[in-house]
Amino acid sequence: MNFPPYFTTTAAWSDFWMSAQHDLVDSFLRYNQRIFVWRGPLTSHFWYIPHLSLTQKQELNEIIIEAKKQGVTWITTECAENFDHSLLPLYRTDALKKLQYHATIVLDTNSFVPTTDFNQIYHQNHAYLLGWSATARRKLKKAMGYGWHVSTEKTPQALTDFLTIYHDTSTRQQFAVHPNAYYETLFSKPESRIIVLKNTQGIVCGCWFGYVSTDTLTYLYGGNTTEALDQNGQYCIQLAALNMAKHEQLRWYDLGGYEKNTGYGRFKEGFHGILRQFKGPLDIVIDPLKYILVTTAKNIKQGVKRIRLP
Repeated sequence: MNFPPYFTTTAAWSDFWMSAQHDLVDSFLRYNQRIFVWRGPLTSHFWYIPHLSLTQKQELNEIIIEAKKQGVTWITTECAENFDHSLLPLYRTDALKKLQYHATIVLDTNSFVPTTDFNQIYHQNHAYLLGWSATARRKLKKAMGYGWHVSTEKTPQALTDFLTIYHDTSTRQQFAVHPNAYYETLFSKPESRIIVLKNTQGIVCGCWFGYVSTDTLTYLYGGNTTEALDQNGQYCIQLAALNMAKHEQLRWYDLGGYEKNTGYGRFKEGFHGILRQFKGPLDIVIDPLKYILVTTAKNIKQGVKRIRLP
């Protein structure tokens, strides 16, 4: 299956990251590979190459030579499905930090029937939904009967609703979030999309934040209340995202990352999409001495965090 370039390799995403990430200092292209320059710890710099897909060893060698000239300490990457791992140099190791998911599930919108009436999506896509698991279909049917209202309008209030729900979800599920300015910057980009889920009383119970790149709509961030979880509102949100992708004539809907044996992983498995797996993440070490110093400093910092004072 030939997928379009991943959204992290696009110029539009590069422009956004440059304006939203204070540690990201530059971005450029080499052999159609997007390379991000990050400011690392201990005055070190590292390059990030998302979804490495070079086909010639000479190309990778030239990138490594350029990195040495620029004083780069290491290159972090996760390799695309078609990447030949024999091209990698011997001096590589597991990455210090995972910058992206190394697997995702993608849904093909080719046979999906779009509609402007959300309540009709379920009935008009009976054949498409047969491709989902029985559990996913049953939960979607219950959700549609609950009376959820879905809005895809990109308004300032929608962003406010997203930030409220997302922060509440992060507190409940204990995951890290970016500063609000990050999401505000992303929201201002023409490629961003948003979905808001409300109950029959008009109370916001779920939000979805996505991004459009080449022929693909990608789910980036989301959150929900206990009511949305109990009443399967997340299935209505995913159906609305599929409808959005099809309306915009996008072939693919990327569910935005996947990890096996996790709650959200099992949820996404129910859509029976195409699994894309990337190898890594791994670090190609350019300056071994400085890399050892950075690794040691990181281990000490993590050790200190684990110490509980009486």
